[in-house]
Amino acid sequence: MTDALPPLDEDSGPEPVTALRAFLFADIRGYTRYALEHGDEAAAGLTTLFETVAGKAIEVRGGEVVETRGDQIVAAFTSARLALRAAVALQIRFAHMMEANPTLHLHAGIGLDAGEVVLVQGGYRGRALNLASRLCDRARAGEVLASEVVVHLAGKMDDLEYLEGPEYEFKGFSGKVRAIQVVAPDWG
Repeated sequence: MTDALPPLDEDSGPEPVTALRAFLFADIRGYTRYALEHGDEAAAGLTTLFETVAGKAIEVRGGEVVETRGDQIVAAFTSARLALRAAVALQIRFAHMMEANPTLHLHAGIGLDAGEVVLVQGGYRGRALNLASRLCDRARAGEVLASEVVVHLAGKMDDLEYLEGPEYEFKGFSGKVRAIQVVAPDWG
C-alpha cells in the first residue's frame, strides 16, 4: 500500500502541538494619514482606544488577543461563531462610537479565517493566520470579510448574514480565495 504512513521514528521527537482556531485580524483604515495629520499623541490615543474596545469585544466572546501591532489587533477563538460575532459586534460598536463622536477615526477592516495551527511560544503559526491577515487587508472600512472555512464551520446563524463576495488572488496562495462579507441583518 503506497499511501500508508511511514513508521513512527521515536528518535524524531514529539509531534508539534496543534490546535484548531479561528483568527480575527482588525486594522484601522487610514491610520498613517491620521497620524500625520493629527500627530503622534492623537494616533497613540486612537490605538489605545481601538485596543481597549476590541479587547473587550473579543474577551466577552471567549477570544484572546494574541498580538497588537500598531493599529492592528490579532485575536484567536476556539469557536468560528464567536469569532464572527465578535467581528460584527466590533464594527457595530465602532460605528456607534463614531456616530456619537464624529471626530473619532475608528474605521476598521476585519478579516477572519480558521484552521489547524501550530502552537509556538507566544502564539500560533499557520495558514489560517496568513489568510485572515490577507482578508483584513482587503476589507474596506466597516467591513468584515471571512473565508469560506469560517462560514462553513459557523454554519447558519440567525443573528448574521453571509453575502458572497469577490474572489481574490493572494500572495503565497494557489488559486483564488472567495471572500464572504458578514453582516448583522439589522445593521445599517
